[in-house]
Amino acid sequence: MKILYLYAELMGYQIPILKEYVEQYNAEVHVVHWDNKKLTPYKPPILDNVIYYNRSEYNKDQLKELAKSIEPEIVYISGWQDRGYLAVSYNLRKKGIPVVTGFDDQWRGTLKQCLGAILFPYTLKSFYSHAWVAGPYQFEYASRMGFKKNEIIFNLLSGNTSLFNQGDYHLESKVNNYPKTFLYVGNFRHVKGTTGRNQHENREGTTTSYSSSIIGSKHRVCTRSGDLYHQR
Repeated sequence: MKILYLYAELMGYQIPILKEYVEQYNAEVHVVHWDNKKLTPYKPPILDNVIYYNRSEYNKDQLKELAKSIEPEIVYISGWQDRGYLAVSYNLRKKGIPVVTGFDDQWRGTLKQCLGAILFPYTLKSFYSHAWVAGPYQFEYASRMGFKKNEIIFNLLSGNTSLFNQGDYHLESKVNNYPKTFLYVGNFRHVKGTTGRNQHENREGTTTSYSSSIIGSKHRVCTRSGDLYHQR
């Protein structure tokens, strides 16, 4: 099986998915990804049967030629903001190749979303065969955009379970000396709802003995103990 990924900016949480395609489905995965004006310094690792292409090295016509040479059996596109990706999608859908788009935005009923719900079925819907959604709010979003129930797939989001499962080996040592620290490693973008200044309070509203370490893609570290923050 050949899979074509037309992706925005690659993040670490995508890597386990690419590995699963290769290991579980014996797939050959071709990933075009944004490499300019990135929000994070992340660089994807080299993987067997996964081929990366820098988006900056391909114009619209070159992208169409690349897709033609790959001859994918299925395509995933992360949204509809890249016109070059849309051109590829349009060509592949005419050939009957399934093209899946991702939905991780929540339906909030804003004016912009309501206008999109009116226009999308008559404009962009024909570029995709399926929507891959993160949860029920995204399901509603995709449904309002014209996707039928049998065209919507759940469980878009992913995590590196093998990495987190390694924590089991350290649980016994933490029974007697548990580190009372909340650790956040992630993105500081406002849309993520993380400002780096979330308070840790117990049910009575008083500050707990826990401290926090918050590490983001902008190399900012905030540690908190009580009401005091330190940034470096």
